[in-house]
Formats: sequence, C-alpha cells, structure tokens
Amino acid sequence: SSLSGADLSGADLSGADLSGADLSGTDESGADPSGSLVAPAVVTLRAAGADGEAVREASSADLAHDRDPVTGLDDGDGDGHLLTGHRYDGIKEYDNPMPRWWVGLFWLTIVFSPVYALAVHRFDWLTDYDGHLAAQTADLDAVREAYASANPAFADDPATLAIYAANADNAVAGAATYAALCAACHGDKGQGLIGPNLTDDFWLHREAPEDIYAVLKNGVLEKGMPAWEAALSDEERGQLVAFVTSIRGTDPPGAKAPQGDKVDG
Repeated sequence: SSLSGADLSGADLSGADLSGADLSGTDESGADPSGSLVAPAVVTLRAAGADGEAVREASSADLAHDRDPVTGLDDGDGDGHLLTGHRYDGIKEYDNPMPRWWVGLFWLTIVFSPVYALAVHRFDWLTDYDGHLAAQTADLDAVREAYASANPAFADDPATLAIYAANADNAVAGAATYAALCAACHGDKGQGLIGPNLTDDFWLHREAPEDIYAVLKNGVLEKGMPAWEAALSDEERGQLVAFVTSIRGTDPPGAKAPQGDKVDG
C-alpha cells in the first residue's frame, strides 16, 4: 500500500502489517517534501482477532486524532474523561476524578484530626483510652463489690454460715438435696423417723448453723449418721443447713418425740 504523503505523527502502528508499504515522500511531520498538500492517505492495518486476521483501512486523520488503528474508536471513554497516555498490553489507564463524597470525607478527616488531638491531649474535652479504661474498671469493681455483699462467697466460718443459713434461696436449693438424701431417716418434713426430729427445740449436737454443718460434714457414725463430706460440696452442705434451719418450729404431724437437750431461741 502507498503511504506517500501520509501524516503518521503520533500514530501507533504496533501490530500493523506494513509489508510492501511505500513510505516514500513522507517525513515525521507528515508534510510532503515538495511542499504540496496531499489528501489523507489510507493505511492498511492488520491485527489478529477472534475470527482470524481482521483488516481495516485507517486514514492518517484517524492516527492523528489518537483513534485506535484497528477498532477506529477514540481513546477517550466517550464522556470527555482523558487518558493518562499509558497503555500496557492493550489496557488503557483513565484519569477519572474521585467521587465527590469520597473527596469530601477525605477533607473532613483532615479537618477533624487536629480538633480530635487537641480535644483529647490538650483540653480534655474527650476521655482518652486510659481514662476511659480506668472509669470502666472502677464501675466494674463497684458492681463486683455490690454482688459480693449481697451474695457472699461460701465459707464454713460461723458468721458466713449464719448469713448463708438465713437465705431463703439457699433453703429452697437445700430442700431438693434433703428430699434425695435425708428424708429416708428424718422424714419428708423433718418430723423424724430413724433419725431425730429436726423441727423441735431439742438437739443432740447443738443447733447453731456451724454445728449442723459439722454433723453433715463429719457424720455421727455411732448413731448411724453418715459423713457427707465426699458426696456433697461445701455449698450443698451449706444449703442443707439453710433448709434444716428453715423448718425449725414447724411442728409437723406425727413428729417424733424429742431427743437431746432443749435449746432456746
């Protein structure tokens, strides 16, 4: 094909088949050496496509306006957005602006940063991490202390056992254990069967919570009372103490005759 007088400035002819093309009479500016004006030349370009070799005739005007020499499409995106001029393996890099909402958030963070720094580190308008952590820790400690006061940890000292035995919830919990392990000897209401009556004011081994707890823990083997130290936890024995204390003075029908010494109170 003849390219005589063609303006090839800025043309991308990579991949073009120019074999046999007559390039005489052209220079880089596209002007004919003789100075005469010539009509735009037609260049036959070949590029491999999906259907084989596609052939398109591109004018020098196409090449001058940066149109794709094979597809004939403008390198712009059709919306007036420009390209950076970079091309890699047929991939063109656009120079589109960021969305306005994104740019707005970006500038907002820049304005907010010094305000936040001054509020935290200079004027104490906001609580920093250490201050917030200290306040939350103090609140948590107060909650723990209040809970510990209302629900003391179990201990077998007289003072704690007295508080534990007076708790109605502990008595309810101890009732289930009593029905399962103690009712066979002491009766379902504590009226006494093989074992003594637990509802009157007469006691074989004293009647204070710590005395009842000791009998439950160590047993009275010579009287047939087993030791429950291995079978029951400390708290379960404490719940039994609360239940036995709660049924004192109930005087159920069919109660067994008193045994032991009378204890007032």
